[in-house]
Parts: sequence; C-alpha cells; structure tokens
Amino acid sequence: MKIKSVFSNSSLVRYAASICIPIVALLLHQTVVKLVGGNISTYIFFYPAVITTVFFAGFRAGLLATAMASLLADYWFIPPKGFAISSLPDAVGLAIFSFNGVLICVIAELYHRARTKAEKYAAQLALLASRKREEEIIHEMAYHDSLTGLPNRKLFSDRLGIALAHARRNQSKVVVAMIDLDNFKIINDTMGHITGDLFLKATAERLDAEMRKGDTVARCGGDEFLLILSDLKAIEDALQVAQKILDSFRKPLLIDTYQFVVNMSIGIAVYPNDGTDEIILLKNADTAMYRAKQAGGGRYRLYKEA
Repeated sequence: MKIKSVFSNSSLVRYAASICIPIVALLLHQTVVKLVGGNISTYIFFYPAVITTVFFAGFRAGLLATAMASLLADYWFIPPKGFAISSLPDAVGLAIFSFNGVLICVIAELYHRARTKAEKYAAQLALLASRKREEEIIHEMAYHDSLTGLPNRKLFSDRLGIALAHARRNQSKVVVAMIDLDNFKIINDTMGHITGDLFLKATAERLDAEMRKGDTVARCGGDEFLLILSDLKAIEDALQVAQKILDSFRKPLLIDTYQFVVNMSIGIAVYPNDGTDEIILLKNADTAMYRAKQAGGGRYRLYKEA
C-alpha cells in the first residue's frame, strides 16, 4: 500500500503524522461539541484517528498520538491552571480517555503482529508447496520417459527387482517382454519426427491400456518397449497377454488425419526358466524378439523356442 510505505520508510513523516492526526481529530471533536454537544465525537474522531495512526505509522507512533491527544484534551477540554486538572471527575474522564487510546494501540498492535505472522506462515506454506512440486517434477523426470510419460529404464529396473524378489518368495513366475515396432522407421522417415513422436505416444497409451493392474510397461528408448508381467502361475498366462497386445494393435492408430497399423515383434523371457536376474532376462528377451522379427514380425516368440 502506497500510504503505508511512506509511513514505513520515513520516521519523520511517521511521527509528524502521529502528532497531526490527533490534533485534527480533536479540532473536529471540538467543532462537533460546540455544534451538537455530548461526547459522541470522541468515538467518531479520536479513536479512529488513533487506530489509523497505529496501522499506518506503527505502535510507538500510536502511543505518541494518544499522549498528544491526552495533553490537548487536558489543555482544551479542561480549563487549565498551569495545565492542572481542575476536578476529580475531569481527572477520571481524562484517565479513561488516555487508557482507551493506549488500549486501542495495544489491540491494533496485536492484530498487526497476528496478521504479519499469518502472512509469513502462508508464505512458508506456499514455499513448501512449491518445493514439493519441484521435487515431484524432478522425480518424474528421473523415473519417467519425457515423451510418453511411461516408466523409463531406471524405474523398470527397480520394479523388476521387486517383482523378482516377490516371485522368489512365492515361487511364482515373472515374464520380461521386449517389444520392437516393425514399421516405425518407415513412418518416422516418411512422415517426419513430429508424427513419429505422436505415433510413439499413441502406441504407449494403447500398450498401457492393455496391461493388467500391477504390470509395468516401460519405454527404453527409440521404438522399443519393455514389459513386466508379474505373479504368473503358468507361461500360458504370458502368452495370452502377448496375443491380446498383438490383437489390440490390429485396429489402426488415428494420428491427425492418418491411420497407422502397428506391427510389432515381442520377445518373451520367463523367470526362473530363462534367467534369474535382470541382465540375463533382458538378454534372452532381446534374442527372442529378434527371432520374432526374422519370422516376419507381427508375432511373439518365447526364448525357449529360440
């Protein structure tokens, strides 16, 4: 606020205002008393003047305004004899007058401090929220593919480690599948990189939609995707998922005004039959995938058949 900044930046202006405001208030008070009588003008002019002084000039300036107003009240309201108070009722009235002014200053100062503390607390909350969002963005960039939003190789490795540990305890099977898009290079070369990126995003979305809850589809770069099918009782369960994926991509992908049919080759390696750690399982899934491509693409192959 512009007025407040002037008061805050200049102590001279601040204290000059603390003297001038009660003088003006009391002049108005005297005018009203002469015109209509009564003490109501004290509440109309003096107390609002003190509140204004405290809010814009500060607590000490408010106290100075109260002291000045009391001195002026002693001089103007009560006939002075060397500034002496003439009677006990006048003394009591002046004391109440001064006490109310000080009380207003204290209340206004407490309000100001509470409001300042609340504003600082709100600012701290906003800062914490901003930092949390930044951490979420950093985490997203560290563990997810920037183009498709799918888990990247790092997150894939973390999830595969958990799936393998779970399979060891429960004597179940885990499938690692590697997918390569057979016709992506043609699309990317003929339609351009922008359409190629849209093609990859649409492929990722459809792959993700075909996964069971708890399974993982990740992009490991280019046109290659990785799958984790966990907690399987039989290899046939993995074959059903692979066939379901192939069938779902027989329906063309619509990108802008173009329709694309996705052909893909899927290589499948099974824990513990085809390996017991990530490196061996990925190597064997890659081998099976290339056997599927050599067979004409658009199909899956198990490593044990390679």
